[in-house]
Amino acid sequence: MDIGDKIKCHGNLNKGCLSVVPKGCKTELYYDTIVVIVGAEFKCSAAGHRRIVERKCRAVVADVHGAFLILSTLSTATYTPTIADMCRCHTTR
Repeated sequence: MDIGDKIKCHGNLNKGCLSVVPKGCKTELYYDTIVVIVGAEFKCSAAGHRRIVERKCRAVVADVHGAFLILSTLSTATYTPTIADMCRCHTTR
């Protein structure tokens, strides 16, 4: 992959890795890797969303689309989320 290439990716829960699909190429699996995406958009599959509603169970049906910027292994870059970081993902009603 080159900087600026269009990609889509998602966390592969079955294999415990990140699945990255460069435009026009086959899926690449990355373990213990950080991928930085510019202009990221989260896109949810309408059919996947419909399945979740019908079955009343949760599943991952979204991909992140954007332009590839950096690929780094966890051995060279580390990130330790705090409780505050993790709580930002959840909204209260």
